[in-house]
Amino acid sequence: MHDDRDGSNGHILERFLFDAVAELLRHEDEEKFFAWMRRNTADYLFIDGLPANEEMDKHFAATMARMLWDVTPLPGHNFQTRPGAAPERNSPCPCGSGKKYKQCCRQFESSTPALTSDQMWPVVIGLLSPSELERACASGNAPLEALGAAAERLLAEDKPKKALQIIEPLFRSPANFKKKDMDLLFEMLLYIYEQLGYSGKKIQMIDRIIEQAPRSPLRGSAFQRRAAICMDGGDDRSAWHYFQRAQQDNPDDPSNGVLEINLLVAESRFEKAKARAGFWLKKCGKLKSVAEVTEDFFREASSNPQNLFSDIAIGMAGGAGGRLKKWLAEVSGRKLPSYTFTKETIEMPGPPPEEKRKPEQQSLFTTFSREEHDDGDGLSESAGEETAFSCESIILEPPGPVRTVEKQWRNRFNFSKPFSIHLQTRGEFDPWDPDLEKEWCDFLDRHPEAFDSLEILDDIAGAVEIHPEGRQPWIMLELSPGLLQRASEIIKLALADEPDAVVTWLISANRPALRLLYRHYLYIMHHGDIDESLVTGQWLLRLNPTDNHGIREDVINELLKAGADEQALALAMGYPNDLILATSLGKALALYRLQRMDEAKKALGEAVRRNRHAVDSLVRERVGRPKVSEMGISIGGRDQAWIYRQDMRNTWQETPGAIDWLKKTASRLKKESEKKKMN
Repeated sequence: MHDDRDGSNGHILERFLFDAVAELLRHEDEEKFFAWMRRNTADYLFIDGLPANEEMDKHFAATMARMLWDVTPLPGHNFQTRPGAAPERNSPCPCGSGKKYKQCCRQFESSTPALTSDQMWPVVIGLLSPSELERACASGNAPLEALGAAAERLLAEDKPKKALQIIEPLFRSPANFKKKDMDLLFEMLLYIYEQLGYSGKKIQMIDRIIEQAPRSPLRGSAFQRRAAICMDGGDDRSAWHYFQRAQQDNPDDPSNGVLEINLLVAESRFEKAKARAGFWLKKCGKLKSVAEVTEDFFREASSNPQNLFSDIAIGMAGGAGGRLKKWLAEVSGRKLPSYTFTKETIEMPGPPPEEKRKPEQQSLFTTFSREEHDDGDGLSESAGEETAFSCESIILEPPGPVRTVEKQWRNRFNFSKPFSIHLQTRGEFDPWDPDLEKEWCDFLDRHPEAFDSLEILDDIAGAVEIHPEGRQPWIMLELSPGLLQRASEIIKLALADEPDAVVTWLISANRPALRLLYRHYLYIMHHGDIDESLVTGQWLLRLNPTDNHGIREDVINELLKAGADEQALALAMGYPNDLILATSLGKALALYRLQRMDEAKKALGEAVRRNRHAVDSLVRERVGRPKVSEMGISIGGRDQAWIYRQDMRNTWQETPGAIDWLKKTASRLKKESEKKKMN
C-alpha cells in the first residue's frame, strides 16, 4: 500500500499518476487495471484534516481508471491507445455503487478535466525499458514534443545517457528530418553529445544533417553549428560560408543574428557588428516569441560589442579576468615611464655583416653560415664553418620606482616566465585560481605603477594566454590590446634616439620586451590591418634580427602580396641559409618579378635543395593535405611545402608567367643536376 501522507498534494497526485500508469503498462489489461484502481486510489487521496469520503473515492477511481486507460499509448498496441467501450447511460455504474451510470459517475466525469494522449506520453516514456523506448521512437506514434519533454526532464535529473536513448533514434531516419520541431531536438541532441564528451558523434551528426536534410530550420541549425566550429578553428572563410547557408535556410531565425555578430567581433569588425546588431534588434521587434535574452544581446551588441563579448567570456570563466579588465581601464591614462638603456657587446651567430648593411639585411639568424661552392645551377651543396661576429646590443632598464614594484610583484605572482620562445606563463598553479587571482589583482589595485613595468606586463600577458576562456577571441580582444600597446609605446619612447638599435633575444633581460612586441605583432596581424602588422613586424626584425619567433616568414609573404618586392628581397637576403621555405621561395619570386632571372634561378635552386616538394606543391592544381606531426613541421617535408602553398600559391598565380617559369626552371635545374652527376 502506498503511503506518502507527509508529501505535498501535488507530489502525491504526481506519484499516483506515475504508479497508475506503471500498473496499466504492466499487464495492459483493462479489467486488472480497473481493479487495481478500485483497491488503491483511496490511499493517494488522503489529505490531512479532511474526513475520508468513500463515495467520492469510488467516483474518482472509476473516472480516472477509464480516462487513463483511454488515453495511454500501449506498447503492445504499437504505442497507440485502445479505448474501452463507454458505459451506456442506463447501465450499472462501473464504480460499483449500484446506481445507473447517468445518475452516478457520469455527473462526476463532466466536472473532471480531461487528459490527452500527448500528456501521457512523457509519463509512459519514463517507464519504458531501453528496447521499448527504441520501439516507441521507431513507431512514429510518439509526439516529438513529448519525447523532447521527457529528455529534458532526464537532463534535469542529470541522466544524459537516458536522454540520449530518447533523442538519438529520432535522427536515424531521414524521413523525420522534415518534421516540425526537429531543429529543437537537434540542438538538444548536440547538447547531450557535449555533456557526454562525444565530440566525434557531434560532428558526424552535424555533417549528416547538412548532407541529408532538406532546406529547413533543422538544416539551418546544422549550418549554424558548422559555422561556429569553423570560427573556433580560425577558418573565417568557411564560417561565413556556412552562416550564409544558415541564413538562406532560416532567414528569420535570430540565432543567425547572434552568429553573425560573433563572426564580426571575431574579425574585430566592431562598427559593422554594431550596425548588424541594430538591424537584428529591429527585426526582433517584428517577430513573434523572441526570447528577451536574445533582444538584450542585440541591444548591448549595438552599443559595445567588444565589451559584451568579453563580459560573456569572463562570466563563463567564473569572473576570471574581470578585475584585470577593470584595472586596465583605470590605469590606461598613465603617463609613459622613461626607460634608459645600457649597451653590451656580445658575440652574435652568423657571418659578419657587410659594411653599411641595414640590420634587416644582416645574416644573423643561422648558427651556421656556409660558403657556397656553386657552378651556377643553384643545386650545389654548401660547405663551411660556424662563424660569429661582435654586435652591440641595447639592454632596456626601468626607472627606479618600477624596479622596486617589480621586486614586490615577484612575491605575489609566483609563476615562471614562458619557456624559450613560448608565450604562456608557467607554474605549478593556475594564476586564474580565484584565490591566486585575488592576490595578484589586489597588488595591481594598490600599485597602478605596475602598468609602467615591461616585466609585469609580460607576466600579465602570459597569464592572459592561459585564461580559462582564452580560446575565445573576446578575451584577447579585451585584455590584450591595452597591455601590448602600452609595451610598444614604452619601448618606442626608450629607443626614440636609437633608430638602428639592436635589442637581441640573446640577452635574457630583453626577453620580456621582445615577447610583448611579438604578442603585439600577432594581435595586430589577427585583429588589426596588414599594413600595421607589416610595420610592427619589420620593426621587431630590426630590433632582433635573429628573429627567434620566426616572423620573417609572414613578413616576407605579406610584402610580396603587397608588391613590395625590393623590401621582401632585402629581408630574405638577410637569411641566406634559412630553413624556412618562405625565405628562399620569396627570394626567387621577388627576383623573378624584378627580372633578375639568373639570380631568380639560383634562388629557386636553393629552395628545391631545401625542400624537393616545394615546386611540385606550387604548380599542381590540387594537392592533398599531408599529415602534420604533433611535434611540428618537418623541415624539407611535404607538410612544409603544403603550408607554404596554402598561403602563397595565389600570389604566384597572380604574377604573370610565374607558374610556367617555376615548371620550366625546375625541370631545367633537375636536368643540369643529373648531367653534372653523370660527369
